[in-house]
Amino acid sequence: MIIVEVILLVLVVAALYFALRFLANKTWIMGWIRGCVGLGFVLLAVFFVLVALDFFSYEKLLEEKPLATLSVEQLESQHYKVSVDYIVDGSQVDYEIKGDLWQMDAKIIRWLGLFQAIGAKPGYRLDRISGRYYSIEDEHRNERTVHQLQESKYGLDVWAWLQNNGKYFPWVDAVYGSATYLPLKDGAIYQVSLSNTGLVALPVNKVAEEAVGSW
Repeated sequence: MIIVEVILLVLVVAALYFALRFLANKTWIMGWIRGCVGLGFVLLAVFFVLVALDFFSYEKLLEEKPLATLSVEQLESQHYKVSVDYIVDGSQVDYEIKGDLWQMDAKIIRWLGLFQAIGAKPGYRLDRISGRYYSIEDEHRNERTVHQLQESKYGLDVWAWLQNNGKYFPWVDAVYGSATYLPLKDGAIYQVSLSNTGLVALPVNKVAEEAVGSW
């Protein structure tokens, strides 16, 4: 046991000796400081790159311009297929929604103050489409459906980050815009556009108009 203790003591003394010699080298200390600072700036640059990539994925908000058209097809009672034609990129995606009503949401980043004065345009990202039932009983008893429309591709959600840290950035505002719930009706067609306050959904055919009128 004594031999083991001696060996351990020698190792401790040796480690302390080489550590003190290493730390006494001023060139190493300055190099270590420069390395840490340089690494910090590299990480900061990577962070800003991710912020820029995520921010540029937001489409510019064009008021009164339609973003999507929704066509409703009933599959069974309180079960619908909603075909969404995205006008910006020309794609079409089908979503199955359960309920009596549908709603689409968007994340909006608005510029304030000087940035707004010099004409900086707000950006938006369509976030999700969901269903809802007329009755509270059905809401609690039946299945709810929510489909994610778009997500950040770069692991950093600028909108969510601004929501949590917005007080430090008074020149930008992250808000959630939702269209009013509208009826799901077989054959109904709706059009979605975006304003500074959020999404606006309107009926564009007779079936949709009658469904909204009788709701």
